Amino acid sequence: MTLSFQISLEILILVMIIYVIRCLLKNKIIIRYALPWLLMLLALGIVGLFPEMLSIISGLVGIKTEANMIFFVGFCFVILLMFSLTMALTRCTKRIKKLTQELALLEYENRTGRKCQEKNGKG
Repeated sequence: MTLSFQISLEILILVMIIYVIRCLLKNKIIIRYALPWLLMLLALGIVGLFPEMLSIISGLVGIKTEANMIFFVGFCFVILLMFSLTMALTRCTKRIKKLTQELALLEYENRTGRKCQEKNGKG
């Protein structure tokens, strides 16, 4: 990895970290979803600063080339991210279903309450 590429990579990572933090401060993303991105960017920053670390880790794991190690880690990150988003979507779906049921019950009680009041008022 050339020095100019390392510097460009570190600048890009720093810009991305600043962007994620700005999104956090503007409430565009919650910390639960920003944390994996920040951790990934931090790990990429460390690997960018010490590229020999990647070859050592890939050798320990048994992966022959550093590029394959990067693809493997990226694939694992995407799978974990998809799983966490699936869990969040499931939680939101359950909450929406519960809120819809509660709203339907309140509307039913409101309608039946009006009918009882109309009968009592006329009679």
